[in-house]
Amino acid sequence: MKQISGINDLITLYDEARACDSKLFSDMRTNVMLRNGKHYSETTTKMLKGLRDKGVISEKERIKIVKNHIHRITNDYINSIIARNPSTVARPYNSSDLSDCKDAELSNSVMQDIRLKNDWRRLRRDFVTDQVVVGEAYATLKFDYSSGQMSTDEWGREYPVGQIKIEKRMGFECKRDPAAKSFQDARYLMFDKSVDLADAKAIVAQLRPEKVSAMSEEGSDNIVGFDINKGAYMSEAKKTLFIETYIRPCSSYPNGQYILSTKEFVVFKMDLPLGIFPVYQLGFDPIQTTPRCASIISVARPYQAEINRASSKQTEHQITIGDDKLYVGASSSVTNGGKLHGVRIMKGDGEKPTYIAGRTGEQFSSFIMEQIKQMYEAVNLPHLIADVAAGEKSSDPYSLLYKSMSQRGIYAFYLEQWEDFEKKLFTDAIRLAKHYYTEDHIVKIVGKKEKVNIAEFQETADDGFDIVVEESNGDIETKYGKLLTITNVLQYAGGRLSPEQIGQLVNDLPYANKDKVFNAMTTNVDLVENMLLALDRGEQPIIPKFGNIDLMLSALTNRTVQADFVSLDAEKQMLYQQYIQQLEQMKAQQQLQMQQAQQGLIPASGFLTTINASMKNPTTGKVERIKVPSDAVGWLVQKLNQQGAYAQQMQGLGAETMIDINNIASSQGMQQPASQGQGF
Repeated sequence: MKQISGINDLITLYDEARACDSKLFSDMRTNVMLRNGKHYSETTTKMLKGLRDKGVISEKERIKIVKNHIHRITNDYINSIIARNPSTVARPYNSSDLSDCKDAELSNSVMQDIRLKNDWRRLRRDFVTDQVVVGEAYATLKFDYSSGQMSTDEWGREYPVGQIKIEKRMGFECKRDPAAKSFQDARYLMFDKSVDLADAKAIVAQLRPEKVSAMSEEGSDNIVGFDINKGAYMSEAKKTLFIETYIRPCSSYPNGQYILSTKEFVVFKMDLPLGIFPVYQLGFDPIQTTPRCASIISVARPYQAEINRASSKQTEHQITIGDDKLYVGASSSVTNGGKLHGVRIMKGDGEKPTYIAGRTGEQFSSFIMEQIKQMYEAVNLPHLIADVAAGEKSSDPYSLLYKSMSQRGIYAFYLEQWEDFEKKLFTDAIRLAKHYYTEDHIVKIVGKKEKVNIAEFQETADDGFDIVVEESNGDIETKYGKLLTITNVLQYAGGRLSPEQIGQLVNDLPYANKDKVFNAMTTNVDLVENMLLALDRGEQPIIPKFGNIDLMLSALTNRTVQADFVSLDAEKQMLYQQYIQQLEQMKAQQQLQMQQAQQGLIPASGFLTTINASMKNPTTGKVERIKVPSDAVGWLVQKLNQQGAYAQQMQGLGAETMIDINNIASSQGMQQPASQGQGF
């Protein structure tokens, strides 16, 4: 693309871009009117006038009946897409790399914050509605310095830290490169933006103060906007038309270009931040060989026109010849002959009157129903008018889940388009967040416990994470399926899982107060994860006094046998060994404290009981059965049980770790459990 030298070149591009899709823009606006029930436009009125002039229909025939099925059809697509809650999530580029996993986790927190600050729930409804009704919708992405949470500088002055802003743009506001065959091929895109005159002057005063005097006090001439709520064109006084131009990175513009202008002068231009082309298209049905898309209404419109025409004709018949009629001869007369209960008597003179029944327009009913059926088949929604078959109810939850998931095929193509749209949008949003967000900003989003990982998150290359479409959407069927799976695992394997493993599993349940109920189960897991990340970076994390030493030891020793451990620097590998030794010493100290706690007097109360063992009595010199107090037996059994549980816990650390702990214990003068037995 050649360089744009001035406002004249820019306006030439704008006029060419607007002219190539003028017919499509008209169809898009008409689609909005059709959904809102405004089926008879000025063009239809002109067509009817021509038919009257030719004598095809009477001048008095002005009946126009609208049976709006388009509203129901578009609603079904909109509700079905939103109900399935398609979304995206950051997943690690390499799931075996702990730093990639942490990068994806922090990216998810940032992504959730962007959704929250942009009221994503409302925006998604608007995007999907435009996708279905208009045929396409556009989003633009930028970092807005004038919004976001407030912070305080060193002089105590408050200022906004800024935030990522997502702006929805209408399909008929977008003008595109006429030479483009697809959206990705468009060298540039332009958007109309109507701004209040006062706001427009404030923008120009800040960016081009010498041009403020050139702006008209009445605003731009002949600005006519399309009111999407009323489905009509409205004159906009005191408005200024801004043109936003986005140029893709190319040889002339290596980082791309953003240009803000009026039709008279350029207000502002800059390179695109990070070279990101921040325009994203969400389409319905792509129009081949062009970058534009069509709405489902373009398929339904011919059928809807026939339904309206036939319904209007049917109503005309009901009005003109709908009442019953009684014909009598010229010499005949009919008079009231009195009344009886439930009977009206009429008297007539002359020839017998002729009775003619009224017309209901039944001859049009079959045609109308056939058009309705064909329309719903054409838009791939025949189930909306089909009768529900009896006897299909099932109490098996898995059968119900399978049936619900199998019905998604109708909307799969449009769901995938939404997922691709959101994937591209939030991939670039996180890139901008890494570039613009400060450390304090990110701490506010992800929490103070992640502060040690923020520097790595900001410095990580873009390929350190990948935004991928969720395999399971957030709809009720997916949540129900996840609930069934996890509850089955907990039912059959819960007894063999550690509290930390159960906590991680329950964290995936769709309905639970995870932060409060399961925080104790997951705290040590988060602690170990942060420790491993810090050691991989070469930092020296502090070992918490009350942390789970067994879990930390198991995680660190497992890390040393992973394939990529040998690729770490020698200093980092040595740091791992030092921390393992520290934990082994702490574990040995715990073992010493436990043995010391176990020492003390053996209880001698209770009745004497005979044990199935014998020894020589030093007093009599005879071999006798051993008799001890019953409480002493109970004490011995209790200690053995405790020692067995402790031994089982130690066995989970691995043979090498056990050897190290035993060696440390021996060097500290600790007695091993096997040598604690005492004779009488």
